Amino acid sequence: MLTRAKLLRVVLPFLLAASVLTTASPSASAAPPTNGYYGCNSGSYESSSSGSGRYQISSGSVTNGSSCAGAVIIPDGVTSVGDLAFYPATALTSITIPNSVTSIGVGAFAYTTALTSITIPNSVTSISDFAFYFTTALTSITIPNSVTSIGDFAFYFTTALTSITIPDSVTSIGDYAFYFATALTSITIPNSVTSVGSHAFNSATSLTSLTIPDSVTTLGNDTFYNTTSLTQYTYCGTSLTENTLNNAGLNGKTKNCAPVYVPPMLPSIAPTISINDGVITCTAGEYSRAATSVVFSLFVDGNHVATNFSSTGDYLPSWLAVWADPSTIQRTASLTSASWNIGIAGNASRASCWTLAYSQHATGLISSDSISLP
Repeated sequence: MLTRAKLLRVVLPFLLAASVLTTASPSASAAPPTNGYYGCNSGSYESSSSGSGRYQISSGSVTNGSSCAGAVIIPDGVTSVGDLAFYPATALTSITIPNSVTSIGVGAFAYTTALTSITIPNSVTSISDFAFYFTTALTSITIPNSVTSIGDFAFYFTTALTSITIPDSVTSIGDYAFYFATALTSITIPNSVTSVGSHAFNSATSLTSLTIPDSVTTLGNDTFYNTTSLTQYTYCGTSLTENTLNNAGLNGKTKNCAPVYVPPMLPSIAPTISINDGVITCTAGEYSRAATSVVFSLFVDGNHVATNFSSTGDYLPSWLAVWADPSTIQRTASLTSASWNIGIAGNASRASCWTLAYSQHATGLISSDSISLP
């Protein structure tokens, strides 16, 4: 097991090389908080630096939070979680990160061994090296569509992580990114990814399902080495040679590419659309089996206006709604309904909605009746 001293020996060269996150434009919603010390559990300014349970904010960056425990709050206006900011806060159980944060530093949450879940705001564009290194209690994490890369060792030794959804904004997965994620059972790499680093999923011993998209052109050595529960995988591309796949640790495992018949999602009850107090609501309708993700699209006078993806369940890529401009897509719907303010309809006369339901690699699509707008 790596000790604190060993971790610092590994991390410090990255810090000296200024290996930090690529960031999005800072949020203008709030000014950076006053420089000083803040209560870990309140996110409020503290007049004194004495005692434990505090972290420091300097020029909008959080540092020195290793004494934090329990549920930690970072105030709005903070723009970065600094290098090793909460390393090693072993009693930290959860953290609230505001949308003003655009970067998370190297090893920011390394060895936060009581942290069970975290939501990364959609202002962050990459997950840095060692960001969640040795977070052994972490069972789930939400990665937003803003993230384009997952750094080296980012989720190293996250032994409780059972599933993770990689959004279709990610283009690269770093070396050792999910090394020894022994509880991870399935992984679908999105079509946006072109590079998967060496040892990225090495020793993910519970992994039973793997899909490698055609977009991957670089696959490191031993990427899937010691994935002892994995007997087969899906890859239909041509960029990765058999030698590359074998060197990645997939030798002896069956490669599938032939089409597999999947029963369709047959609609049984059409969705409904209604208006109440200026809000248009569309229900999902019913299908031949329960949907694990639903896409709702609103059409006004025959023209597409807005699309909402369910925010829970299976992740579906935004390009699935080919009729929708990316700027009109949100992920705020439930599995049963989506709502929009009537103001988006303008002076139109009639509205209808379409639902696209998904379950086990099958989809179903059906429209509601149209209704008159007030």
